[in-house]
Amino acid sequence: MRSKHWVTAVVGGQYGSEGKGVVVAELAHANDVFIRTGGPNAGHSLIYRNKKWAMQMLPCGWINEKAALVLGPGAVINPTILNNEVIAIEQEYGLDIASRLYIDHRATILTLDHAIEEGHTKGVIHNRIGSTGEGVGAARRAKLMRGAEPCKLARDMSADFLGTVMDTVSFLRTRSESRVLLEGTQGYGLSLHLGQWPYVTSSMCTAPQLAADAGLPGVNTCWMVIRTYPIRVAGNSGPFKNETTWDAVSKRCGRTIIEKTTVTKKVRRVGLFDQHMVDEAAYVNGADFIVLNFADYLHPDMANVTEWGQIPESIQFHLLELDRSTNARLTFIGTGFSEETGWTYAKAPQFEFPGL
Repeated sequence: MRSKHWVTAVVGGQYGSEGKGVVVAELAHANDVFIRTGGPNAGHSLIYRNKKWAMQMLPCGWINEKAALVLGPGAVINPTILNNEVIAIEQEYGLDIASRLYIDHRATILTLDHAIEEGHTKGVIHNRIGSTGEGVGAARRAKLMRGAEPCKLARDMSADFLGTVMDTVSFLRTRSESRVLLEGTQGYGLSLHLGQWPYVTSSMCTAPQLAADAGLPGVNTCWMVIRTYPIRVAGNSGPFKNETTWDAVSKRCGRTIIEKTTVTKKVRRVGLFDQHMVDEAAYVNGADFIVLNFADYLHPDMANVTEWGQIPESIQFHLLELDRSTNARLTFIGTGFSEETGWTYAKAPQFEFPGL
């Protein structure tokens, strides 16, 4: 019997850092359950009550005070980071996070040994392929070795979590009428089997994989988030079609721009838009809707635009080409992100939230 959930996936269509966190926050009050299955090597940023939060473990849907928060069986968890996020949010706002946080007992624990093995941004794996070196790959390998290497699961240290360790698949089955959002980490171009191996992450970054890692039978709707200038992490992070510089981007948009990664704080590499990659990512993910962020990088007049009619006609034409090329619907065009304004966006013509 198929689940009666309505399952929405939010995924990245490039190399990560596309702005998935703000999209999840925008969809937060339209869903009841939020699931994250990645590791702490990816940070998702959002603004809540005029404060920026960069979440490495908790799903960004925590801003919906009634929603359940789930770390699924495929998650790689750093308990310290997770607990610190729970405590920080509860202390800041008085929100109840721990009582609605559910951690699958089969989720993998990222230990200090894994982090030491990879060495963060000074380790061999970072220098070789640009990995964050947080230890996520080492933790996944230990689980794959099925006992040949030391490996801890969440059930081995349930008392250490601010949250309930349980069978989250059974939990989801009891909430069969829920609207579930799967929060993807990283991006399609970093997928283990489909990216530019070996310059990839240790998992697949696609909507079907998110469902599998959460213990769900599939996805009903996929939102794919992309950006005008894709980025890769610093260092030897792999081939990058039409790589450019932050100076060139700054000249185009009329202000100085430079980006650093959420986790490692290193300056990102930046490239021109790759339509072929976006088309392929939309196909593999089964994307229904497209969100394009960082449109304010395209032109000085694009900063903080909130109406479609304010977008220069030449740019409108290229934006609408995304619909035709990807066979997915362009929804929001992100035009700014700051602690003062939050996420600023213009809505594509005639777009309304589906089914809400």
